[in-house]
Parts: sequence; C-alpha cells; structure tokens
Amino acid sequence: MGNITSINDGKKAENASVQYANVELKKLLSNHTDMQAKNEQARLNKNILALINTFAGQSHTSQTAHYVVSIFQRLLSLKPLSPIMGTADEWREVTRSGDEIRTFQNKRCPSVFKKCNKMGVMLDCIDQDGLVLSTDGGFTWFTSGKMLKHIGFPYMPGEGPEEVFVEEKDDGYIIITDSEKIEALYKDAAERAQAREQILK
Repeated sequence: MGNITSINDGKKAENASVQYANVELKKLLSNHTDMQAKNEQARLNKNILALINTFAGQSHTSQTAHYVVSIFQRLLSLKPLSPIMGTADEWREVTRSGDEIRTFQNKRCPSVFKKCNKMGVMLDCIDQDGLVLSTDGGFTWFTSGKMLKHIGFPYMPGEGPEEVFVEEKDDGYIIITDSEKIEALYKDAAERAQAREQILK
C-alpha cells in the first residue's frame, strides 16, 4: 500500500502543477487586448503546457525537479554545465575578412570570444554577456563595449551577468562602490521616472 500511496501522491502533484500552469497562462492570455498578440500568446501557451505536461509526467521529487529545471535553464540559455577550458577544440574562427587580429567564438559558450594575433597567440578573452552596468544606482541596466568582462580559463559562466555600478568618466566608465552614492543615484532616477509618469498622465 505504501507504493500505491506514493504513486497517488505523485499523480496529485503532477495534476496540481498542470492545473496551476493552466490558471496562470489563462490569466496571462486575458491580459492581451490586441487580437494578434492574443493569438500568439495562445499558441505559446500550448507549447508551454506541452513542456509542463512532459515534466509533470516524469514524477520528480522536489530535489530532482529543482535540479532538472536548473539544468534546463542553463542549456536553453546556451550556458555550459561544466567549466569551459579554452582548448583548441572549443573554438570556431569568426574573423572578418581583412582583419589583422583573429577572432574566435567559443562553441560551448557562444558569448565568449577571444582575440589572437596572426601566430595564434591569445591577446584577450571576454564574455560579452558577463557584465551589466548601471549609472543610476541599479534603476536601469545596460551593456557597453567600453567595459567588458575579461576572463581566463577554466571559466564557468554564472546564472546571470555580474551587476556593476559605474559612472561615466572621459570616454568610458569607472566602478562605484560607495553604497551611499549608489543609493542616492537610485533615488534620483526613481524620482525622475515618477515625475515623467505624472507629466504623461
């Protein structure tokens, strides 16, 4: 009987997760007023539910469920499951015609690029998705070619980019670490955004 109980409990959990997804996706669908957007959301809802039904039918424990979801998220985000090593087999050349510096993209982590001289000696290596910057204390975030994440090997990309507070200086950025200054910048940005909203009303 113990096995029957565990199976039934598992089925209840499966049904609950599918039911929860159905309710939330229907709410999301009802938010659309534009018919084209609504039809697109309905199509996506079917795709999402198909994935959830497959996942729910695999009878995961809470531990294995979290593990599978974390692995799935990394793979869909094109992030490796183990550190990239920088070995020759991990790269494909993407050098543009006429460039003196050779550029290579990592096959296992497509956001990682390295530059080499004509002899193949590495000059630099960056993860172009490795940093996001904020000049307003974290109210908004952006990326910039003026400040990139330089890496070495082995390298394991994080779940998301590293957040860096900066201020503009000359033709680039300098990092801010003063918490009071960061808080003041955020407060100022929030107040300006609120003022803009009031004008638009």
